[in-house]
Amino acid sequence: RAPPMSANALPREVLRWLQSLDLSYSVRNVKRDFANGFLIAEILSRYFDGEIQIHSFTNGVAMAGKQDNWFQLRRLFARFNLEFSEESINEIIHCKTGSAADFLEYLFSALTNRKLSKAAQPRRDCKVPQFARSTASHAIKQKLKDPDMLLVQDSKLRELSIVQTLEQHKTKRTEERVAYRKAIDESYYSSISESKAMECNSLVQSSVGSQSQPVRPGVPPAVLAKPIHVRQHTRSIALLRAKHDHKGTRSISVQSFGFSQASTGGLAGGPQQVSLLDVFGKIAAARFPGLESRECGGDEEDLLLALVSQIEQGNEAHAQEETLVHCFEEMGAALDDLDGPVETKEFWAISMALTRVLESCSEESNTFEAAREVFAHVGQALLRQVDYYQVFPDKRAVLDMFFDLCLPQLLPMLSKAPEKRRAILTILFGFAEQAPLVRSHMVRRLYDALGNLCAFLQCLTILIFMEDCLTASDHGVALLDLYAYYALIGASQPQPTMRAASLAMLAVVVQHDPHFVPRVLPTLERLAADDWWEVQCQLLIVGAKLLEVVEPGCDVWDQLISLLLRVFRRDTTPNVQKVGLAYLCPHLDANKLLLERFVDVLGDLGDRAECEGARRDEYALDQLLDLHDPEQLPIPSACGGKYQLPPLPLSWKATTIIDEVDRRLAETGLKLWEVQVIHAITVTQRAAPPEPESEEEREEREDLALMESESKLASQESKESKSDLRDEHVLSLSLERFGDAMLGCIESPQFAGFSLPIIRTWAEHPITSQKLLENPALPEAIQKVFQAHEEELGEHQRLVGQLFADLIKSPIAGPAATALISSLCQAFPELLENPALADLEELT
Repeated sequence: RAPPMSANALPREVLRWLQSLDLSYSVRNVKRDFANGFLIAEILSRYFDGEIQIHSFTNGVAMAGKQDNWFQLRRLFARFNLEFSEESINEIIHCKTGSAADFLEYLFSALTNRKLSKAAQPRRDCKVPQFARSTASHAIKQKLKDPDMLLVQDSKLRELSIVQTLEQHKTKRTEERVAYRKAIDESYYSSISESKAMECNSLVQSSVGSQSQPVRPGVPPAVLAKPIHVRQHTRSIALLRAKHDHKGTRSISVQSFGFSQASTGGLAGGPQQVSLLDVFGKIAAARFPGLESRECGGDEEDLLLALVSQIEQGNEAHAQEETLVHCFEEMGAALDDLDGPVETKEFWAISMALTRVLESCSEESNTFEAAREVFAHVGQALLRQVDYYQVFPDKRAVLDMFFDLCLPQLLPMLSKAPEKRRAILTILFGFAEQAPLVRSHMVRRLYDALGNLCAFLQCLTILIFMEDCLTASDHGVALLDLYAYYALIGASQPQPTMRAASLAMLAVVVQHDPHFVPRVLPTLERLAADDWWEVQCQLLIVGAKLLEVVEPGCDVWDQLISLLLRVFRRDTTPNVQKVGLAYLCPHLDANKLLLERFVDVLGDLGDRAECEGARRDEYALDQLLDLHDPEQLPIPSACGGKYQLPPLPLSWKATTIIDEVDRRLAETGLKLWEVQVIHAITVTQRAAPPEPESEEEREEREDLALMESESKLASQESKESKSDLRDEHVLSLSLERFGDAMLGCIESPQFAGFSLPIIRTWAEHPITSQKLLENPALPEAIQKVFQAHEEELGEHQRLVGQLFADLIKSPIAGPAATALISSLCQAFPELLENPALADLEELT
């Protein structure tokens, strides 16, 4: 007998009919292939040629395209007198089982005037047991998949529909239980009459000598089951996996994994085995002579555990923290200098002890950092042991053993202590070989171990910035795709911290693979409306990274600029504004709208800093413009780190900022934030101390000097590579644009902290000194400063006097400054009554 036809299966006549129409592609899945209505339009075009424009239909899976196709089909159905219902069309659009097949059968009959002969399907009554019937959660899931629910956007209506579904489910289950009890009662009463008949039969059988036992009503026959003995595995999963992988190359025993004495040291002529616990115990005893083991009465192998116990109890004083750090440093050096095989069980014993130290210490303490470095050295030493002494079949087994033995103790810190998360992940990297396949395996095992998608994504955010295997090779690209896969998953999660962590990963992904940009853009567009501050920060960072790899002027570039302008606004929080200023700063030349928005936000922060009073530090620009103290946001990120913002003067192009600030100055007048920006352009970068030079950098500089002596072109390129803030053109341009405004600020104590250093810089530079000191506005400004007799201006007058006293002693500005002060005192002798100016007159 033929099996019953599936709800999505088509009759043979309909299949032949579809094949005869020569459609653009063959039908493989009925409910999916006909969901967008494109094939329906093709079928109708075969019968109504010239009345259907097939190019107006789209063949895609987007809901908007489906709705548009079926909107056109509804009009065609009405024109050709084809019956249809909105309910059936919605079911086809949402791929409801059997809906597309029923509609095709109707269309076949309507267009061909032939009737289908369906074979009667046998009815199968299948009673589902109680434990396998639909639950309340299953009923809600099915309701949410209903086509009508997918079109409902009002949350109140969706909630009401779900409540009604729950009530219907409860009513149905109550009716089923009542029917079930009724059936049980009926079977019970019927069994009584059957039992009497069975007793009569048993009496008859006993009278003829039957040996069979009578069957008791309601008592099932006894069933004898064979007991099953389960063999328990005492070895770890990593051991079994490593043994299976290495099967066929050499035999692996439990001793090879350090669960008993290693055989390497016992071989004739082999290297001498080293007891690492003994070495660590001697180091601890040397650093802490009074240390006594609580476990074995002073044995050197247990001195490490005694030291750890004291750290856990908080017995180490502040004075001993430095000794602890030196002790852990010596242990790390001992791991690096191992010259023989070590039992792997000693490695794991040390790892367990270090885990206890990490749990008990604060992440800000030096002891915590020193213990973390030793822990990472343990993993690196184990990997070297694999190379030298083959204590493991391969390096991947080291990582597996870490996940099986150490990570369970570290998981509470990894999932619930974000401040310690980076330290734990650096330890994990110490046990992972530098190979893309091993790193991919590490990511997957970390996902299985955490069991928490939010904590896992935040860990990946840290790992991807530590990753050094994202190469152009096949395995490196696969590792990059793995990070991108989890990043896109996290970007659609409801928790804002998960979305922020995922965006941080995307910033790294697009830098390594620019071809990934088109896949990222829809996600960024969707998150542009997110109001969580860290999501907005990460959007600005990702957008800035994309601007580095996208060619200006293309469609993707325009989309990125539009997206950044939507997020980077004046009405956002100060943290978002600061992140946008720091990361968008290098791209201001590429787009005028971005430059204008940059200066708008810069001015908004400066204006709010003047108005907020006690909250001034939240909006102040001082650290963003200061090279010596980079800005650090007060709120930590979702992954446990902190945002370090690069100073603006290192990234912006000074001439571009000068032009835009000059335009604003002409429109709104001078403000404090504009003076701060001019100060950053003229003073801050020039006063920055040079970075210490390494030996390699010194040799590179000497080679470059030699090349410059041979080629003027190389010298020119070297000059252009330096920051334009050091360029003489910037100083000349800034003096030309802002000279009069800064001279006007001399008399204002509010601006003196920024304007006086600007004037000093101009006066002491040979290119701008003469032009500044010969400016007729300078004597007028000095006269106004020293004519005032208010007591509160005394400190301001002293600062101005000190400035010109330094200029008089300057070899560059000295003659012009001396002539300026002398002529001023001769023209206005009453100014000599001011002691600050009288001191200047004596210097001249």
